[in-house]
Amino acid sequence: MTKALPTTLGTLTDKNINLLKRLNSAIFPVKYSNEFYQELLRDIDLTRFAFYGSDILVGAVTCQKNVVNDTTQELYIMTLGVLAPYRRGGVGKVLLEWVLNELAPKHPQVKRVYLHVQEGNDEAFAFYQSFGFSVGDVVPDYYQKIQPSSARIVFKDL
Repeated sequence: MTKALPTTLGTLTDKNINLLKRLNSAIFPVKYSNEFYQELLRDIDLTRFAFYGSDILVGAVTCQKNVVNDTTQELYIMTLGVLAPYRRGGVGKVLLEWVLNELAPKHPQVKRVYLHVQEGNDEAFAFYQSFGFSVGDVVPDYYQKIQPSSARIVFKDL
């Protein structure tokens, strides 16, 4: 799919968190704990849903702010995923642009956006690099139940 899909962003609430759970279980090879989802509800402004049109949930991004020191924070992308039939339709681009152009600027102390990408996921590496991200260090055994188990830190300094 190369044509950009009409994408609408939506916010997380305690009423629709189960949609995110189902979406993540369909996209990712790992299972996220209930604590993960409860943490997201503590700061709902760090999560966005992507809807095809206005009503079909096809993707989401979840982030976390991490304090580096008194004046600096980092924005960690915990998950960014799109259902397979909707990939290459610009949905991931809309989600990542939201992180870089809307979320990060609301937090002036955020100086870096980063995430982990599983080794061998060349499509993901290319996607992030097209937005100016750099590929950093290897984190051995980052994943416990999938192979390859190593990940790389992918980051963009702001």
